[in-house]
Amino acid sequence: MKYAIVTGASPSSIGFLAAKKLAATSNVLKVILACRNEEKGQEAQSLIQTEYPSSQPLFMLLDLASFDSIRKFVDDVHKLDDGAIAKDCGLSILIDNAGMGWGKDTPYIETNDGLEEIVGVNHFGTFLLTQLLLEDLKRAEGQSRVVIVSSSLHDPNSWKGKKTESNEPALVLPEFPEGIFQSKEGYDGFQAYKVSKLCNLWYAYELQRRLDQDGDSVKVNAVSPGFIPTTGLTRRSGWLGVFFLHYILDPLRYFGIGITRSPDEGAEALFQVCTSNVASKGGEYFQLPKGKDVIEAILSSAESMDENKAKQLWNISIEKCKL
Repeated sequence: MKYAIVTGASPSSIGFLAAKKLAATSNVLKVILACRNEEKGQEAQSLIQTEYPSSQPLFMLLDLASFDSIRKFVDDVHKLDDGAIAKDCGLSILIDNAGMGWGKDTPYIETNDGLEEIVGVNHFGTFLLTQLLLEDLKRAEGQSRVVIVSSSLHDPNSWKGKKTESNEPALVLPEFPEGIFQSKEGYDGFQAYKVSKLCNLWYAYELQRRLDQDGDSVKVNAVSPGFIPTTGLTRRSGWLGVFFLHYILDPLRYFGIGITRSPDEGAEALFQVCTSNVASKGGEYFQLPKGKDVIEAILSSAESMDENKAKQLWNISIEKCKL
């Protein structure tokens, strides 16, 4: 038996579609669907089981906005199948897909642990979960993979249609490290989301450097699935925003124009990063280019490549997550 975990695998998400692709590949791969909503998690399990009767999907409750929930989830994973993951098989794949989106007038909300919700979930929750599962990933036979979902929005030059020069940092953070922590005063959910996706890249790169130094076989990569407005990530956009994204902006892709991608394209990018030899090096940032069938490594922003900031973020994360 081999094991994979996909966070944010509720129906209609790219996490669910990626989990379904994994479930279809092998009868000996048990795919754990880590969702914060029990009803949707059970539905996701049932849908995959129905479509692929020989697969072994399993819903398990996980809320990345709560460190207690993350720790309980890891404990439950370690008890699964008489402790198979903790004792013998290890963990072959971890897709860190779950995250909080942003929208117009996104309110300031805190996690159970007092962190601003978007960065708290997208980075700190992901950091804690991955760190707690790291020994299981190291124990897996062969090359285990961690896939961290980032976004082109980590780079302002990218979404403004400009090219980021290597000597011209894209200043997502006005101050570092203070800029990681959004405050109620003048709160900007869009800024918080951009910061969280930058943190995802810093973490992915720094984790791979540390694994390489220790000689471990775990490979960590980040991926940009593209702008996919029809998933739950846009649910905070309000009814007018959701209508525009779903029924005006997204349909343009059917005519070969526009900036949106389909959920299946996003899921395919995730699937390939955790299974393809193209992503066997680790420490890279991938996308599935429009009109192509194979993922490609791309350059992230100059700021995301700053090793000193990545190391500082690592230390801050260790402290905040009480590791």
